[in-house]
Amino acid sequence: MRIQEMQEAGFSLVEVLVVIGLLLITSGIVVTRMKTTVSALDADNASNLVSSEFAYARQLAVDHRRNMIVRFQGSNEIKVTRQELDGSTTMVSDVSLPAGYTFGFPAGIGDTPDKFLAGSTLYTSAGTGGTAVYIGPGTTGKFMGDGTFADNSNVLVNGSVFTRSSDSWTARAVTVSGATGKLKQYGLKGTIWVVK
Repeated sequence: MRIQEMQEAGFSLVEVLVVIGLLLITSGIVVTRMKTTVSALDADNASNLVSSEFAYARQLAVDHRRNMIVRFQGSNEIKVTRQELDGSTTMVSDVSLPAGYTFGFPAGIGDTPDKFLAGSTLYTSAGTGGTAVYIGPGTTGKFMGDGTFADNSNVLVNGSVFTRSSDSWTARAVTVSGATGKLKQYGLKGTIWVVK
């Protein structure tokens, strides 16, 4: 009787191999999905950084009643500077997008629903491979003491900033309304921009 009980206890080699195989397949699927999720989170972080720098500059402009210049330099740097009453400037913030992310307009994708690029000569001359940072005619704008957003000539302008990694699906957009300073963030759903 004792020998028969020992033979019935435990699992056969085939059963153990089947369970191990199922665990490997499941873990492979989980790892693949995690990579996609991490890439989406990184893309959101890049967009959130642009949005937070805009919001920070606007809030400082209103609180201090000083113009706050937002400058997009190179392929991934954002500088926020305060204009002092005597004409000098003070650096307030200097940040870079997360590693692997740049200001970049995704090829083959149209403008955001705000259509801030639609009338720009930069956008129409470059098509959907247009500029990644568009603030009026340049890449620098400023929040005024009343919270509005203007170009260097104090003319109210709308702006759009696009970020992406090497994959087009990671593209994100942040738009700013000149008249209100209101920000919107967009992500891609296929080839359509949707508000995040």
